[in-house]
Amino acid sequence: MNAKKFSIKLVAAAAVAAAAIVLAGCTTAPAAPTTDYPTKDIQLYLGYDTGGSADPIAREYALLLAKELGVGVTVQNRPGGSGAVATTEVLGRKADGYTIAIAPSSQLSVTPLLSSDALSFSGPDDWTTIGGMLIQQNGLMVRADSGWATLDDFIAAAKAKPGELTVGVSSVSGANAMGMASLMDVAGFRVRLVPFEGGAGEAAKALLAGEIDGMNGTLSGQLGFLESGDFISLGHSGTLPYTPAESTPFADEGFPITSLAETTYYAYGPKGIPDDILAIIADATQKVIASDEFKEWMDTNGYSAHASTPEEADAELRQASKDAEEGVKLLQAAGLDLG
Repeated sequence: MNAKKFSIKLVAAAAVAAAAIVLAGCTTAPAAPTTDYPTKDIQLYLGYDTGGSADPIAREYALLLAKELGVGVTVQNRPGGSGAVATTEVLGRKADGYTIAIAPSSQLSVTPLLSSDALSFSGPDDWTTIGGMLIQQNGLMVRADSGWATLDDFIAAAKAKPGELTVGVSSVSGANAMGMASLMDVAGFRVRLVPFEGGAGEAAKALLAGEIDGMNGTLSGQLGFLESGDFISLGHSGTLPYTPAESTPFADEGFPITSLAETTYYAYGPKGIPDDILAIIADATQKVIASDEFKEWMDTNGYSAHASTPEEADAELRQASKDAEEGVKLLQAAGLDLG
């Protein structure tokens, strides 16, 4: 063998050996982080005012998310337009992970169908889905001194005065409005639904003041009034009993209402959040939901966990958008002005 050929083979062997060393190193050394996110406070938007049932969810999530990520998380309340005001503002922000939001599925699926304005969103293609969070049960509540001790009592009174009794709901397109509309359809009675765009907190104040006859809203949001004896629940959506206060599912009372009546909350952000940042937020969100502190808070307030990945939650919201047309028909049949 001549010297030139031997030299070429030697160089080739050395290159292969060096490549093997590099590849071996790649399989054992940890990957370098692709982002130092987060390095500043995060803004968490909510489409409802303080005092309603959604606000405590946002604040508990913000508190625990801040612990997970090591930065502050500030709740920004932006009520109006059945949540559209908040969603529109969020989707107009930079997709850098420092602006996120939570919302019930109805805000993201039904509201775009009903808005008379041209909204910046119509479905999951218009935002980044972070994940599912929890489910709330919506119940029909009346004042304890109303004279109605059972759901049958209320239905009988409503049938005696068709369209005269008033029931507050948090918005024209919310799950509690659809739940009440469905109950009217199934049980064969009619009341006048009164939307409160500021949320269930405003409806609760009106019920306490005697300005409306009842309200259909999240039982957890009005737990204080239920425990104090100011309100009683005549029944609620879903299939599970509500343990913090005496309440029975409508289905158990003979009135199986639409599944759209349950309020499922999701976390989302502007369209185009980078994958590495999304992975960090989504993972932190799942850790919050799985934490003992959040579980205890949910148990105390009567929530059910609904943890789902960005992919799972995205599929759920796409289905919700398809089902929204059923909800719109229920609202129209209930006599709500949908604009």
